[in-house]
Amino acid sequence: MRGVHIALLIGAAANAWFGALYFMSSARTTAGSSADWQRAAAVGLFVLAPAVTFIPLGRWMRARLYGVEAVAGWAGLLSVLTFIEPGPSLALGEFLALTTPLTVALGVTLTPITFLFVRRRVTRLPRALCALIARRQAYLAALGTVAVLLLASIGVLTIYNLAMIVTILGLAEFLFLARAGVVRPSRTNITS
Repeated sequence: MRGVHIALLIGAAANAWFGALYFMSSARTTAGSSADWQRAAAVGLFVLAPAVTFIPLGRWMRARLYGVEAVAGWAGLLSVLTFIEPGPSLALGEFLALTTPLTVALGVTLTPITFLFVRRRVTRLPRALCALIARRQAYLAALGTVAVLLLASIGVLTIYNLAMIVTILGLAEFLFLARAGVVRPSRTNITS
């Protein structure tokens, strides 16, 4: 019975995402009165697709407000990509309207992946705490990805910038884990 429930959820999520992508492309190209219902359907599917996908994942991980974050991030990102046409250079509002939901969407997408790694490595922690650690790691990875994309878009990305971003984010996560007591130095017995 559980397998049937999971299969239905996967099918509903896949259909919602295909519908959202279809209406994302058709909402931009149509004009007139038919465009109004397509825009409304697109916005509805922009909310439905992440809700069907990420709310069950949030319940499974026991991550509070994860579904709300996912719906806000993905619906915002899809809406920005569909309904806002940027000029040759992005104004501050357009820049924030794009990078904020992009960061959230990447963060919530990477959270289940990092949760599986955290849960496998740190089994003594409760599931909710593993979800919290996974969310932080996913958001750090999302921030790093957006920073790399921004540096690449303005043509100043070098191997040194990339190494600096990875080092800073890796060090920050290591310090977070050390402070929480998840990473502890190994004690070796030195015998004389």
